[in-house]
Amino acid sequence: MERKLRNMINNLYQGPLNNKVTLEKITAQWEKEEAEKQKIHEEVLEEEKERERKKKELEDFLNSW
Repeated sequence: MERKLRNMINNLYQGPLNNKVTLEKITAQWEKEEAEKQKIHEEVLEEEKERERKKKELEDFLNSW
């Protein structure tokens, strides 16, 4: 009975992960989300770099007077 219950629990929670198609869909979705997060991270870094460049240009301009 314990084994049957353990198998039922395993099938309930690990069943979708044992299905190759479902696992591929989950993996693809995760990869898509991670790529989007990376893209946003790179955009934020680029914006920060651009702000620093403009700040330096402004400081250089103000110091040239």
